[in-house]
Amino acid sequence: MNKWMVFLVCAVVTGCDSTVPLVTEPTLDIDPALVGLWQCTPDGSPAVNLLILPLNKREYLVSYPAGEKEALFARGCLWRSGERTLVQLDWFGTVKGTVPTDSRTFQFARYRVEGEVLRVQLLNLSDRLREATSPEELAKAFLGSQSDPELYREEIIFKRVRQETRPAPDEKPDADEPKPDKA
Repeated sequence: MNKWMVFLVCAVVTGCDSTVPLVTEPTLDIDPALVGLWQCTPDGSPAVNLLILPLNKREYLVSYPAGEKEALFARGCLWRSGERTLVQLDWFGTVKGTVPTDSRTFQFARYRVEGEVLRVQLLNLSDRLREATSPEELAKAFLGSQSDPELYREEIIFKRVRQETRPAPDEKPDADEPKPDKA
């Protein structure tokens, strides 16, 4: 695994520094624009994948870096106050079956989907945000920190990965394709 991959995985793990969620029971439907396989290629390094799948109509299953032997898994949902929307991630394990050893599993990010581009900024949890002991306190502290220029980390840009589509089983194959033998 290259140094960039190790850095990204460490950033995600060390970024999980909240024991308090913003959302205890998801009430907002997922944003279908987020669903899919996304790739980030930082500074010419190998691509890093982010996989976002619908777990149900209000939650996502997130894998990062998807497809790697160090991949992490999270449950995601949306939180909204006024015009501010965040994704809440609750990191619960790794591809190796390792689970968190403490309760600091929550991470929050703002995002924008612009066509085939996903822009993500993780929330920097200041002491004021870390001191919150309930979702209501955390929301109040977050909303009160909007003028803080260091509220968010550096933006990470992902591009959507498009998969080749194959004809459905009931579609007729192209004329150039070999036809199966009939028995």
